[in-house]
Amino acid sequence: MKILLVHDYNPFWVGGGVETNTRYLASELQRMGNEVALGHQDKFGTGTISTLKTIPMANKESVVNTFKEFDYVILIGSMSLKPLFLIGAQILIKQKRKFIIYFTSSSLHRPFSERIKDLTDLEVDRLDAEMFDVIASPYSVVVAISSAMRVDLLKMYSVPQSKKIYILYPGTVWPKSVYRGKLDHDKFTFISVGRLTIDKGYMFLWEAFYHLYNELSSSDFNKKIELKVIGSGVLDRTLRFLTEEFSLSHSISFYGKVEHSEVFKHMATSHTLVHPALLEPFGNVIVEALGLGLPVIASDFEGPKEILENGKYGKLVPRANTWELKETMKEIVLNEKHYEDLVNKANKSEVRDKYSISNQACTLIDIIQSNQLVS
Repeated sequence: MKILLVHDYNPFWVGGGVETNTRYLASELQRMGNEVALGHQDKFGTGTISTLKTIPMANKESVVNTFKEFDYVILIGSMSLKPLFLIGAQILIKQKRKFIIYFTSSSLHRPFSERIKDLTDLEVDRLDAEMFDVIASPYSVVVAISSAMRVDLLKMYSVPQSKKIYILYPGTVWPKSVYRGKLDHDKFTFISVGRLTIDKGYMFLWEAFYHLYNELSSSDFNKKIELKVIGSGVLDRTLRFLTEEFSLSHSISFYGKVEHSEVFKHMATSHTLVHPALLEPFGNVIVEALGLGLPVIASDFEGPKEILENGKYGKLVPRANTWELKETMKEIVLNEKHYEDLVNKANKSEVRDKYSISNQACTLIDIIQSNQLVS
């Protein structure tokens, strides 16, 4: 079958969880024998993917023409925030074609979102009102990235009682050659991966690490502690400035955007992942860390809570609470038995099976077939 995945942001983004997953999903669907292409807004296109067909859709006419070429259209992203999705969904409804809208975030995340900074409140309200109609349409099949996202959608939109919201967890491609080996016993390395933005909680992480470093430096603790930060964003310059200003350059390292395969390598040489996000509908990086047997400290938002099963497989801390985050990091550093318990929990999480890219692709095909998405 011919499948078009339309992405609301940038499928070429290096390091973005949703963007990386879109590429993986397209490749897996293609490996299964389907003809697959990635559609994207032209202004966000920054490159090509050698193994995948990519199609820029810069206007309504290009959207109409592109849709006609495919059996099934799947719109992926934070749907109410991008006019392309409303245009695309309205076109498909007018054509009386069933299609999938795959929510990876919702308007409940709006206060911290940079993606709508150029839209007025009236424009956002208009987009939301139009999205209500799209969701209620008998031609739309609604899919959420997690159970937490499903709850968000039920809160935000007037979803008809007869409408089923499917759950389609993101999958990843696990590296065959990257495993956690023997770690350096003379230091303890925290790692954090994500966009350096307010909603990802990096200011709280920086402050927590600053206080932890000062506290351990004035004690008889004889290991070096360090923090690796992978990713880029609007807080990049601020975090680097603070690190330099408070003489922490020897303990906090910034790597910027790196290829996804390199993220696993950095994780393999680290002791603990810290994910301090204020808003997080899922958290691919948490899954990836657990898959390597890496202990996780994450904010108690719905997405991380779902993956960690309310703390069964990692540590949950209150969001935007520097002191609690610092204390949790300190406990892991100082209590070796506690740390080993977290390693064991991570290894028991079985995320490699649950969140595999093959599971995601197969589930998506099942959703397509069960809803008879016939062009």
